[in-house]
Amino acid sequence: MGYQVKLVLENGKVFEGLSLASQDIVTGPVIISRLQSSYLETMTDPANLGTIVVSASPLLGNYGVNDEDFESDNITVKALVCHDYCETPANFRSQESLSEFFNEKNKALITGIETRNLAQSLREDGEMLGTIVPLDYPAEKIKESFKNYKRQYQEITTKPLVVKTKNPKYQVLAIDYGIRNSLIALLKEIGCNITVVRPDIKKSDLVKYQFDALVLTSGVNEINESYLNNLKEFIDDYPILAEGIGAFYYLKAKGISVKRLNTTLIIDNHGIKDLERNKIFFPSFNLAYKAVKAPKKLISHFDEINEEAVGFKDEKAQVVFFELNNEPESQKLVKDFLKKGESVCR
Repeated sequence: MGYQVKLVLENGKVFEGLSLASQDIVTGPVIISRLQSSYLETMTDPANLGTIVVSASPLLGNYGVNDEDFESDNITVKALVCHDYCETPANFRSQESLSEFFNEKNKALITGIETRNLAQSLREDGEMLGTIVPLDYPAEKIKESFKNYKRQYQEITTKPLVVKTKNPKYQVLAIDYGIRNSLIALLKEIGCNITVVRPDIKKSDLVKYQFDALVLTSGVNEINESYLNNLKEFIDDYPILAEGIGAFYYLKAKGISVKRLNTTLIIDNHGIKDLERNKIFFPSFNLAYKAVKAPKKLISHFDEINEEAVGFKDEKAQVVFFELNNEPESQKLVKDFLKKGESVCR
């Protein structure tokens, strides 16, 4: 089952493995997921659009595929790479195997890669492009693939998406940089009607909507300057909740410098301290930037491992670098923010 392929990095390093699904040649940024589970969420997270995700977990596929855990309707990654693959999932929620699903979607699923060496290479040399090709693929064509590569952004929807809940307490307007299903579930759970709008929305278009707060969602880990320039026009006009890449859109729009990390961090094992409540919790991150010289007096959340701020708060905004999902800590954070800003924009 499968056929021999190689993953070639921009720095010339080559890692051979076995393809279990699509035979298409794919090129994209190679990023490491350090999550020990949650491969279904990772492969459907809009933040990972167009990437080749390498799992640091030694085994994938052991609990199969269940679309209830998806973060979007489709696989967003170009390829999923692992060291070992389980062909016989054992979980009562499994609908099919991971390889079956990837074959249906014509996406690349690669196993047999020495992922520890690959992860070390990316940590030492920084994030870079990679391409998955047959073993005998010409070097000249690989160079062309890197030269012609263009970064993907979230596909822009033509019409706003409206998600309603029973007995709504709040109306929120979410700017869609790549909204996840778990954020929608969180907002519904705490009583929000959600209108999801285009990432290129302009100030003149916002008057069409009535809402209590703006939400800048997580999404593709690349800041689009056009989206950013539009955001600058109204950044001070509304209460804003920002998560993931949305947090860095917010910081840049406010004139705070941000810096690209050497490698994207997909992690869930960093203890984050909520400074106001003096409580540690462990959220998920899909992080490609860090804040540079952000105001210390505004820090609301602190990464105890990296010793860096990962959340900021002022009178009209709550900004967190981690992803908000339908868990108690996220629910508490969002509820507190919405109560504070209730009826400001109505």
